[in-house]
Amino acid sequence: MGVLSKLMVAAAASTALIAGAEANASSKMDSRSFLKLLEMSKKAGDGQAVVAHFKKLYSYDSKDITDHVTLNTAETPGVVVTDVEIDADKLDKPEEMEEKPDGSDWEKKDVKKRQGDKAMVDALELDASKLPSVHVFKGGKSVASMKVEEDSTTVDDVQSFLMTQGIRAMTGDAIPELEAPMLKFLKSPSEDGIDNMDKEIRKLGELSDAREKLTEMLLKVMKTIVKKVGDKKEKDGVAYVEKELARVQGMMKSSAITDAKKKEMELKIKALNMMSGAIASEAAAKAEL
Repeated sequence: MGVLSKLMVAAAASTALIAGAEANASSKMDSRSFLKLLEMSKKAGDGQAVVAHFKKLYSYDSKDITDHVTLNTAETPGVVVTDVEIDADKLDKPEEMEEKPDGSDWEKKDVKKRQGDKAMVDALELDASKLPSVHVFKGGKSVASMKVEEDSTTVDDVQSFLMTQGIRAMTGDAIPELEAPMLKFLKSPSEDGIDNMDKEIRKLGELSDAREKLTEMLLKVMKTIVKKVGDKKEKDGVAYVEKELARVQGMMKSSAITDAKKKEMELKIKALNMMSGAIASEAAAKAEL
């Protein structure tokens, strides 16, 4: 990916989006290329997502976050992840937005960049004072955003946010070994299925704190599924996961939710996304046959 030019990445990603291909890409894009990508992504619909890490020009190095998110969403179809640098501090200064006849080529190039930045900021209604930030775009429109704190926001923080938007990231606490028994349970929920999952978890040995919390939440969600199916409120676990994921993601958008509750909900979303990912992986495998 590093050998490709910015325009080639934008063109390749855009072409893949239009074709509905399983595009995953990472790059630093200029504002004009990014707007072109969004315009073309409208034709792909909500099934494709563009994740943009907006930051001020010459500010902190965000590639660590962007590259990790790209790697961890590699198994998630139709995700394009990119950095977009904005010369934010000069966009409201008229003297910095016009080319000077006697300006050097570099000065003229900088002005053109700022003009492109201004056009993008206006088109997307971005608040330049709240940079850096991560935005999720679907169908060419921003559907969610989070403020990035340069000294404290981690890759896990960003990926937890992306999970609330249905973008699955295989983080270090993901447990692919549990997907097979989990899928079996979801198709036919039962107490035996929960016991079997508990045994599979024990086979993993000592777990990290993150994985320990995730497995506890998985078992908790599975117990809820058994009750829902037993009460005839859901057909099976597959149906429950889809509805519950949408419900919790919607609740996460409420400003009334406390930080402590959000942490719990983010963990539940991770568990539900793990289940959803197992369902999606099986569907994708069948489609390839």
